[in-house]
Amino acid sequence: MKKIILVSVVVSLLCGCQVGQLTTLYNDDTSIEENGLRVDANHHPITGVYQKHSKKMRLLEESQYVDGKLDGISKEYSEKGKPLLTSQYRKGRLDGKQISYYENGAIYEVSNYHNDKLEGGQITYDKKGNILRKGSYKNGKKNGVFVELYPTGAVKSSMTYQKGKLNGPARFYTKNHYLTNYTEYVNGKRHGASNSYYNKEKPKILAQRKKDKLDGIAKEFDENGNLIRLITYKDGEEISSVKF
Repeated sequence: MKKIILVSVVVSLLCGCQVGQLTTLYNDDTSIEENGLRVDANHHPITGVYQKHSKKMRLLEESQYVDGKLDGISKEYSEKGKPLLTSQYRKGRLDGKQISYYENGAIYEVSNYHNDKLEGGQITYDKKGNILRKGSYKNGKKNGVFVELYPTGAVKSSMTYQKGKLNGPARFYTKNHYLTNYTEYVNGKRHGASNSYYNKEKPKILAQRKKDKLDGIAKEFDENGNLIRLITYKDGEEISSVKF
């Protein structure tokens, strides 16, 4: 019975070697970039970890390679040892989360990739950790609502995209949450309402656009809310104007 147990332990240890085996380490002395691949001294694509150091032996980069291509986590550092960029690769292409940093090590931006293209959410921060911008991508293009924020968290702007082009309402606000501009877009061009406002959302100009050009009757108001002018446009040209 003891012999059986001993054999089982040895087999377990041998099988465990594959999990805990040593990873081959490469640097600029033992590998080079060649035809889009990182290869060893015999020009064979490397599988292992590549490290790059500064003259002061500071670690500047540490990346995982499989068959000469980036595959796994890749990290870049500043001369001071602060993280600059962390990326996830699969078969040489960005695939997964990528995080970029400010010089002080604070997170600047978190993005998601698939097959080398932006895919999914993206969030940008200021140096204090407040969200500056957030939105999402599909197949490398902006898709959905992109929001820009003030440091207080109040919405500064809200833009709607579809397949990389503005498509839908675009809104801009003051720090106190008041709307200053509202514009509708269709396929990247201003089409529909195109309005601007005084403080506390009092109408300034209420207009319409057609394929990016002013079209129809535009109303202009003073700060007290009084209508002061009616302007008629056709294909971007002013046809007539009536003052009050």
